[in-house]
Amino acid sequence: MEVRIKNFDEDLTNGLIFKTILENYCGQLMPVSRELQQFRTNFNTEMDYLGNISKIINALKKVKLLSSF
Repeated sequence: MEVRIKNFDEDLTNGLIFKTILENYCGQLMPVSRELQQFRTNFNTEMDYLGNISKIINALKKVKLLSSF
């Protein structure tokens, strides 16, 4: 699925930019695809944002790109 960045600040905040980078960098690796399938684009609460960030961190762990988070 092709994703277009529309508003850099907003897409950086909601994690869409990180999702796009991961998908393009890692290709269509199964672990990353599964982690990011239910990525949210409409937000009502701060928990929605935190859910996306959690998915990104889990995808990074699956492809062994460790972070300090």
